[in-house]
Amino acid sequence: MLEPLRDDPRLARHQPLRAPQAELLRRAGNLAGAAGAYEAAIDLSTNAVERAEFERRRAELDAD
Repeated sequence: MLEPLRDDPRLARHQPLRAPQAELLRRAGNLAGAAGAYEAAIDLSTNAVERAEFERRRAELDAD
């Protein structure tokens, strides 16, 4: 569902796209893909609270 948006070069650095992508990948069981999407969200985030939440969610993947 998000693939066309993710592959659009105009949205390559659009952080709000990465977090929902990560969540959908996690729910689908693609933990490696989810981790990569969370890493992208972390790298693109300029908000410390938001970044901390993405880091927490990323760490939860290691526990699964």
